[in-house]
Amino acid sequence: MMANSMFVPLEKIPLDLEEVKFLINSAFSEFEMLLPNVWMHYSKGDLNLLQDGFVMVEGERESDNCWVSINECDSELCGDDKFKVLADIKTRGNWVFAGIVAYAFCKMAESTVFNDSRELDGQESYSAESLRNLIMSLIPWN
Repeated sequence: MMANSMFVPLEKIPLDLEEVKFLINSAFSEFEMLLPNVWMHYSKGDLNLLQDGFVMVEGERESDNCWVSINECDSELCGDDKFKVLADIKTRGNWVFAGIVAYAFCKMAESTVFNDSRELDGQESYSAESLRNLIMSLIPWN
């Protein structure tokens, strides 16, 4: 398990950064929040592959930021044979913000968010619906 992160099993790697932006922007719209900036920070290899860097997500406040690494993995790690990819969401800032990003991937994949960080409310995992309800309760203006 990865400490200080939330991760979401996926069936496949998203097609490209535009697909990831769409997923994330849709989630932020659902929570009636300003859309974040989403871009790639490439650390190696082909500048067109999501697994060759990190998806950076930055909101309006300094603490509203997180990064996502997307990599293939053994299905045993994901807990289900249909999931062979992990989206690993990390932040040093606002875990509610990072939770919305995790929710975006979870909703798309119809999977589970594993909350190794134990941030938010201390739960180990969430369905898309349970994470949505929790985030709604943690957003200050709701």
